[in-house]
Amino acid sequence: MVGEESETLEFKASFAEWKEAIQSLAAFANARGGRVLFGIDDAGHTTGLRWGKSAIEDFLNKVRQNTDPVLYPSVTVRTFGLDSYVEVLVEEGGTKPVFAFDRAWVRVGKTTQKLSATAVRQMVLRHGPGHFDESPVPLSRREFRTSHLLARRPELSPLLDNGAFWRKNHPTAALYLALCERNALFDQANIQAGLFKGDNTATFLDMKMFEAPLLLALDDVMGFVQKHLTMRVVLDGSPRRKEVWSAPLDAVREALINAVVHRDYEDPGHVQVRIFADRLEIWSPGLLAVGMDLEQLGKTGRSHPRNRLLAHVMRVAGVIESFGTGFQRMVQACRSAGTPEPRYQEVAGAFVVCFPFSEAPVTPPVTPPVTPPVNPPVNPPVTPPVDALLAVMGEGASTREEMMARMGLADKGHFLKAYLDPALHAGVIERTIPGKPNSRLQRYRRA
Repeated sequence: MVGEESETLEFKASFAEWKEAIQSLAAFANARGGRVLFGIDDAGHTTGLRWGKSAIEDFLNKVRQNTDPVLYPSVTVRTFGLDSYVEVLVEEGGTKPVFAFDRAWVRVGKTTQKLSATAVRQMVLRHGPGHFDESPVPLSRREFRTSHLLARRPELSPLLDNGAFWRKNHPTAALYLALCERNALFDQANIQAGLFKGDNTATFLDMKMFEAPLLLALDDVMGFVQKHLTMRVVLDGSPRRKEVWSAPLDAVREALINAVVHRDYEDPGHVQVRIFADRLEIWSPGLLAVGMDLEQLGKTGRSHPRNRLLAHVMRVAGVIESFGTGFQRMVQACRSAGTPEPRYQEVAGAFVVCFPFSEAPVTPPVTPPVTPPVNPPVNPPVTPPVDALLAVMGEGASTREEMMARMGLADKGHFLKAYLDPALHAGVIERTIPGKPNSRLQRYRRA
């Protein structure tokens, strides 16, 4: 007698019981590992099993074909008195749960039982592979370089000292992608933006790839969007003019942030911004998280962050104001601007947010005044490039480099000639240090 069956030991009289044996191996892998002995009956006695090499190979092939993740057990032939038996040993699984015949199994005492759906979910959360954004990157703390532009922002310094964003001496993917000097590890994290002719992708007019760090890439992509969207000015009697974009910038930015934070980073595709003649689309690799429904988007405040640590980084950086309200803010921004509400769909493994453009209302012709103005206007007319520059200025002051980055421009001379100098001449923006126009500390703000 070789012993008794237990949570780590199963007896099988012959290889004819191969299916039950594979189920037991999966159950052992879901716990601490275990052994199946072929040629031993339920009482623990040898059965005089006659076996050959082909029988063992056939069994191992069936194990590989019917387990997921695939099990690779070890096999040993052991002697017991005048007889022998076959010992099949499996170690504890590195990834759990292990399935056999599309079901998860667990060992309870001497029996193998099916694992309930609730137990499967709990095992996935406890033992499954970690989220992409929580995994360490192959750089030490000393090798990790943060963007010099982001290093100037004091609100981000706590991220580098927060142990939640480190795995021993390595930064997590969330910290790396948000703050890195240059993304050389995860090409899929870069954001692609394109302007297309007409209503399809057959002909592109402008295309650009924006590399991480994501905290800068988000602003750069929005600069590209502002450069190619149309904007009209509505005079409604208020002190400040009202700028109406073909798609509300606040809504587009919210959709872009959602795409970056909630995308599936295991997918090799990029977040894409596609601008057509009649709409703007934002494509995010990966479908909606389990528990979310297309019909409920924007109607509930429940948050399902696929990349929880990256969402935390964005929250600390002030990019995300609160969880679970992004779709509601998108809808509200469109309603406030009088543009169509966003449409949501899942296409080819991606989640897509579409902002249809609204046609500009027809403005009735204005009858010219009978008496011409006595004096010509003091300031020259504001040109479209100046309008585009004003759109990226915001309420605070900005450096020349920051404005160029937001607009997706790289040519300094062109920027000065076409954008900055005309805006200064028109008096719509001003220097923060007017007495030293070439100061390295010079910034610009709305006049």
